[in-house]
Amino acid sequence: MANAFLLPQTFPNDGEHVRCAGQVELRLMQSFALETLCPISLVELNPDFVFEQYVQGKKISAALEKISATPIPKITLSNYDWQHDFIPRLHFTMAGFLRKSYAEQIRSHKKDFVFFFYRKKGEVIYPVHNLLPCCGTFIGYNPDCHFFVKGKIAAPEQEQTIQICKTAELRERLEQCGYKNATQGTADLYYVVKITDVEIADADSDEIEKLQAAIDRFDGNDVLSEHSPKVAGEC
Repeated sequence: MANAFLLPQTFPNDGEHVRCAGQVELRLMQSFALETLCPISLVELNPDFVFEQYVQGKKISAALEKISATPIPKITLSNYDWQHDFIPRLHFTMAGFLRKSYAEQIRSHKKDFVFFFYRKKGEVIYPVHNLLPCCGTFIGYNPDCHFFVKGKIAAPEQEQTIQICKTAELRERLEQCGYKNATQGTADLYYVVKITDVEIADADSDEIEKLQAAIDRFDGNDVLSEHSPKVAGEC
């Protein structure tokens, strides 16, 4: 696998036709959704060699194998440095869309619950935006509800804040917390976050607009979908 910028170049040594002059890693691009991304190689090619191979109907795949690169993994749950990352956890709030029935159950029970969103559905794998694991607080909302669900994101020692659950395991965790029919189980795997110190806060239209403005200042898993978790400043 390779991602390359090609430049014509002549070589003083006979038999040399391809040279990798350097590589650039674009890790910032992975913030948007890419699980892995190959570095961009600066590749110099002998134009006479390329033209000769072309007119003879040959491929230069073997010559280009030397520029193949190992994809760079995104900083995700498995390789995130929780102890030494430069972003303080408490500086961000995870804003999550809640189904109306689930939000109303939470308002009624007012106890610990789990917030969940898609990890894998079919062949599609949804990554976690790098700022989501840095959130220390949570605010849940639904446009049809005139209240917010607030709480703290549980961070057990030596455990990942955002965990991965199969559908059956998620249902079991929801039922253990006293919540039923909170998910229809349409995904194969879910990301799960435990929320503690639950509070219910009434919200008028101005407060909803303020929350939306706070969310718009930061990225999230998908800025275009209201069902996808977002990142906001402290709310």
